[in-house]
Formats: sequence, C-alpha cells, structure tokens
Amino acid sequence: MLFRSYCMRIGEILIIGPKSVGKEALLQKLCTQIETHEKGFELGLLPLDNEILLHFYGIPWSHYARSTAWDLIASKALGAIILFDWARPETVKTAEEIVEFFQMNATLPILVASKIEGDEASKIAIHAYSGGLQLSRSCKFTFYHPEQTDSLRQLIVDLVNINLEQLAV
Repeated sequence: MLFRSYCMRIGEILIIGPKSVGKEALLQKLCTQIETHEKGFELGLLPLDNEILLHFYGIPWSHYARSTAWDLIASKALGAIILFDWARPETVKTAEEIVEFFQMNATLPILVASKIEGDEASKIAIHAYSGGLQLSRSCKFTFYHPEQTDSLRQLIVDLVNINLEQLAV
C-alpha cells in the first residue's frame, strides 16, 4: 500500500471563497476523506483510481487573503474554483476581490462558480450576469447547485477544460 501511495499522481485544486459560501459542503459531497486544519482550511482527497488522487484545498479567503504564499500554491495547482452565492451580494464582492488578486499575482486557470438554489436557476441565464467580474482568458464563469453531486463534479470538469483550452492556445 505504501508503494501505491508513493507512485500516485496528484492533482491539486484550490476551492476559495468567503467562509460561509459552502466550501465544506462541496468537499463533503465530493471527497472520500477530509481533514480540517487549525488554521481554518480543509484538505479533501478524491482518488480517481489506484494511481490518480485529487487534493482539494478549501481555503477561506478572509483568513488567508494576503498572508498566504499563493505563488507557491498556485504553481502546483490545476486551478482554482472561486465560490460565491448569487443571492448574497457581499460574497459577489469577495469573489471580485479574489479574481482580481489571482489574475494579478498568479498564473493558473480559474473557474468562478456562483451557488444557486431552488428555482433561481430557471430565472437566471449565464449571460444575464452583468456584475463587475472582469475575467481573463484563463477564467470562466458558471453556476452550480450545492445539493447536486453532478453539478459539483461538473465544476472539476469545467476547470480541466480551462486547462485544455489553454494548451490549445
């Protein structure tokens, strides 16, 4: 067993957002193992097979905004998923701050994902968002449903697709 874990390939994904936006719930639905650290972040593990393991780092923005070595973390990550809640304007402002910070200070694919629940999805089209998010080529915007595992898995697929699109450029 030790040999298998030594030979595993690891992909790292950052899950970043305001503290109350649902990072923990996302990790609980997707990961087979979760560790919470005293500094306020969570590590979630998702084995895809015997050789590939995804690490998810759930990081609350308020605690780590300027004091984290983002350049080191971002250089190894497949990308970042930045979460916010469509129904809570204060989380939109935080998402804007996070996107701006990463676009200026790191080079990694970013998926900005807005949590929607209930019938909000039928009222909102993705092109209807007219907020202040200024996204570069390595950033995409989407909605997700926190209670639907398929919707959460789609976030990972979308992030991988951003990586693939960058290879094609």
